[in-house]
Amino acid sequence: MGERYGACYRRVAGEPSIPSSLDVKPGDSGGASLPTVLARAEARAQAARKLDEYRRRLGGQETLVAACDLICGQELTPREAAGCERAAGKLEAVLAVALDLLASEIEPGGVLPAATRREMKWNDDARQRDSRAPEADQQAHRQP
Repeated sequence: MGERYGACYRRVAGEPSIPSSLDVKPGDSGGASLPTVLARAEARAQAARKLDEYRRRLGGQETLVAACDLICGQELTPREAAGCERAAGKLEAVLAVALDLLASEIEPGGVLPAATRREMKWNDDARQRDSRAPEADQQAHRQP
């Protein structure tokens, strides 16, 4: 999950800006063709939407977002990002929580997707049936 976050972060942050049309030189094609520039812009916009989604899943918590930005996005080690061993340990713990949240099936606002809720209900119903089965067996053996 951290790799996906980092790829989106780098695409959004690392794309070069479109060159100025004020500095046009005769005979200079300006680099990439219009379709290429448009494709890059669309990919960057898509990555920005995905990065926003990841950050929403983190609840917009500055500490969680910063940990993902520094380690997954900028590819710093926890020691480089934190500056000392003690802070690096804390940063690793924060990153672990952030990645768990990103990998979980919980949607923004703490709501599970409908399919997951149905599966959990089915599992709960099955557990209840299984827990009642031994009682029914015991009652059947007690009756003469």
